[in-house]
Amino acid sequence: IFAYNYGSGAQNLALQAPGGNVGIGTTAPSATLHVNGNTRTNSIQMNGGGGAKQFASGSAAGGAGTGSVSFGITFTNIPSVTANITADVASTTVFSIQIYNVSTTGFSYRKTFYRPSTGIGQATSESFNWIALG
Repeated sequence: IFAYNYGSGAQNLALQAPGGNVGIGTTAPSATLHVNGNTRTNSIQMNGGGGAKQFASGSAAGGAGTGSVSFGITFTNIPSVTANITADVASTTVFSIQIYNVSTTGFSYRKTFYRPSTGIGQATSESFNWIALG
């Protein structure tokens, strides 16, 4: 199967009958699903090498020092979650994020900062990125 645009010929979508490979952005797929280009997804489930793995990632905007995040999927098991704060401030400020109450559907967080001049406080305007793997 090839995608076809009348007037310009075959497009870059292919299904190889002998191997069953599917190509998007390529007419010569070399894997079961071969994507030549950027992809966008809310989650990925990987099977093999010791069992199924699920992956989700996202970001949370600033505005609150504490809150909760939903994964957008339900993990089979409670995943490991890591996060990093993205802040554009003086190098004397140290930010941290605490992840807690992790479940199969989301987690809670608390953002803090430390400045030598003022001490410890609650970070509010800083956004953060997170990754969950389970």
